[in-house]
Amino acid sequence: IGVTGVQTCALPILSGVLREVAAVDGGVAGMLFAHASAVEIISLAASTASELALAIPIATDDIVPLAFAACAAPDEAEHLPSVRGSDEPRLDGHVPFLVLGGCARRAVVAAARELGGGDFSYYLVDLTSPGVVRSPRVLTLGLQACSIVDVTLNDVPAHLIGKEGDGARLFGLMRERMS
Repeated sequence: IGVTGVQTCALPILSGVLREVAAVDGGVAGMLFAHASAVEIISLAASTASELALAIPIATDDIVPLAFAACAAPDEAEHLPSVRGSDEPRLDGHVPFLVLGGCARRAVVAAARELGGGDFSYYLVDLTSPGVVRSPRVLTLGLQACSIVDVTLNDVPAHLIGKEGDGARLFGLMRERMS
């Protein structure tokens, strides 16, 4: 699944494929779901192909796979990473259970300006940046292939995806489309 246009894939077909793959290997299905969810968040934030190019200022080859915290809704999280700065946002905080976080170079991360809540936004984060600390793999039953880790962000540069405070809307649309 690549990031080549606003409509990236036929989601009903992907949902069917994921259902079949999950019956055989939940880890592979989890990896595909996490990456597809991150791509969908980016795609939904852009209403045109030119906006999509601006939304992700990196080469397509550099973005696969994308890590995403696909196991919980951001608005249900106890704490989201915090954002400071507007022209060059920086993130601080903890991202638990980041699917593909152990192997991906980039992640789509939810973060909020207010500590402990408020409206959240999505950011593209380079997981090789200074200030990113990845835990050893989180051991899970049936999801070994997902390369799940917990990530701590300390003053990490990030790129806003879409509009500030639009995270809940993007997540809702993604969840609806991916169901």
